[in-house]
Amino acid sequence: MYKLKFRILHTAIIAGIILSITACSKDNNIDAIFILKSTEFTTTFMTNAQYANGFGGCTGENKSPQLSWENAPNGTKSFAVTIFDKDANSGAGFNHWLLVDIPTNTTTLLQDAGNFSGANIPQGALQTQTDAQVAGYVGVCPPVGETHNYEITVYALSSNTLGLSSASTPSIVKATIGSKTLASAKITVKATH
Repeated sequence: MYKLKFRILHTAIIAGIILSITACSKDNNIDAIFILKSTEFTTTFMTNAQYANGFGGCTGENKSPQLSWENAPNGTKSFAVTIFDKDANSGAGFNHWLLVDIPTNTTTLLQDAGNFSGANIPQGALQTQTDAQVAGYVGVCPPVGETHNYEITVYALSSNTLGLSSASTPSIVKATIGSKTLASAKITVKATH
């Protein structure tokens, strides 16, 4: 009799724990996966629009890609987007775009949002320095004969603003993003020259 009562109590406790975990998962939006997508490409090659114009011998349009994301986790107060060539500079990489302080009511960036003028970014957002030492999107242009992988990442952040400026360096920007990241979603796209 004692063993039967203990077994019933044990089963009830386990069932309660499972129900609690399930409720937490739904409350914290864990079932919905934070995703990033683009109407311009999937994981294949970038289009001519995203290539540099005059930089590195490429003749593209130097336009940042259209991007959209969904299912940001609860507690998200802003977003950040980066585009990073992980194969450049002998594997040290090259930051092509860093955009921070994107308001939570923005879940889409139109093509050319990264224009150097800053006129196309969402109100309140901020473009910071790239590895080309300019604030804005720097088009891709791997060396002739090479194919590089470009990581495009959106970050859901726990802060409304990161307290950075347009002069903030990529290393400072990425460290600050890292300290406030709740979740991230990434697309890796190739480019060749």
